[in-house]
Amino acid sequence: PPTADPPFLRGMLDYLLARAALEARGRGLSAGLARLHLRYGDFSSAEASRRFDPPVDDDAILGEALRDAFEKLSGRRMPLRLVGVELGRLTASPAQASLFPDPDAERRRRLLQSTDAIRERFGFRAVRPGTTLALDQRLDHDRDGYRLRTPCLTR
Repeated sequence: PPTADPPFLRGMLDYLLARAALEARGRGLSAGLARLHLRYGDFSSAEASRRFDPPVDDDAILGEALRDAFEKLSGRRMPLRLVGVELGRLTASPAQASLFPDPDAERRRRLLQSTDAIRERFGFRAVRPGTTLALDQRLDHDRDGYRLRTPCLTR
């Protein structure tokens, strides 16, 4: 059923993005495009996208772009029945980004690797965005994530 609950919708957006970014990183890919799809209660649709040059695989960078798009598109004040995240223009992540890497970027890369290793060992829900806590009361879940109607997102 359509919902207009902002914490639930933001949590779903962050969850979908985290799962997509984790899958891309696991395959050694970076996204040159992030696209947000929304379908409203009246079945009309809207989408927004953002290109990245160079391509990125960082949840924070991708999330910032998609959350901005979500805020712009969800101003219609109509309940949503679908929130979708798409990563496109996928390319192989560089083995070494730079000869002299930015210390902050290197720290962020190591944090992502550690987070991915924890998720691999203990399940996706071991480390997740705080906004996804709003999903716990409304969706069934296990250690690997939430049970969604879309089978490709349910492991």
